[in-house]
Amino acid sequence: HWTLRHTITIPTAVFVLLLGLNETAVSLTTILYFLAFLGVNAWFMREQLGGTAAAFATALLVVLPGFTVVATYLNPDVPELFFVSTAFWLFVTARKNPERHAIWVLIGALLGAAFVTRQTALAAVLFVAALCVFRPAVPRSRYFLSGVAFLIVVAADWTYLTAMTGDPLYRLNIDFHHGRVDRMAEAALLATSGGLID
Repeated sequence: HWTLRHTITIPTAVFVLLLGLNETAVSLTTILYFLAFLGVNAWFMREQLGGTAAAFATALLVVLPGFTVVATYLNPDVPELFFVSTAFWLFVTARKNPERHAIWVLIGALLGAAFVTRQTALAAVLFVAALCVFRPAVPRSRYFLSGVAFLIVVAADWTYLTAMTGDPLYRLNIDFHHGRVDRMAEAALLATSGGLID
């Protein structure tokens, strides 16, 4: 299923093409997504909460072990986080400027990119949809713009995979049936071997 995460595989392929197959080229995609995540959050936090809060939050993000680990190897966590957090900050901004239609389109496109990266981003999409239904801060037509942009990104990915495989459910089949691991059997094997960590 990794090959289906085009927001990760395409930039990584470009870096490998430019720099050769090495640790730097493979890690660069996630590192750049992390730097972009830091930059976006610092910018919007400064706008919303001031420079001191932005500096403190950025420093905290840089030194948190979880971030420093996942930002240095190829994984979907940081790219998904970048797309979702950028969409969040744009949403906060767009609520104050509802007439700026392009921001609402960009929110949907970012959430679409997050969803294409990993389907757990659906939680953010459902959150925005719930706001639209139960607590719209702006006219619902703005949420509709985001929804259409989200669907366009997801449909483009779906159409590409369908065209390449002939299976309209290819992505779902891969996502739901990849890497099955029998955890109980692995734990039993570990116990009989006398090992500590599988």
